[in-house]
Amino acid sequence: MEEKVKLIRKRLEEANDRQKSYADVKLLEVVNPVAYRIALPPALAWLHDVFDVSYLKKYVSDFAHMIDWNSLQVQDPGVVMIEPISVLEVRKQRLRNTKVTQCNVQWDQYTKDNATWEDYNEIHQRFPHLFNVFNS
Repeated sequence: MEEKVKLIRKRLEEANDRQKSYADVKLLEVVNPVAYRIALPPALAWLHDVFDVSYLKKYVSDFAHMIDWNSLQVQDPGVVMIEPISVLEVRKQRLRNTKVTQCNVQWDQYTKDNATWEDYNEIHQRFPHLFNVFNS
């Protein structure tokens, strides 16, 4: 029985070491087997620095993912203001017994692949100029 426990511990350590190599971040501390404390850049010092290992994944470098941090508008610490630049599509979506209108929004600093579906009424109220294409 004791040998099985040792074998399980060894395999857990090996798996833990493999997971460490997936993240290109500096690991400061293993808080517990599933939580790591990582080093963050000074600009993100306000962010909680302990992450569940399931959130840390291998990253493949892609220039499309690069964001110019200096151009971001920060309102309060932790609140980044990113403006929508276009509405790509509008759809009606059935959610349970209701139909809601949504729009696919491309955000500043992001590609079309990173567009998100947002509530049509909220986006239309805050950014009516984005809908000129659909109204003409």
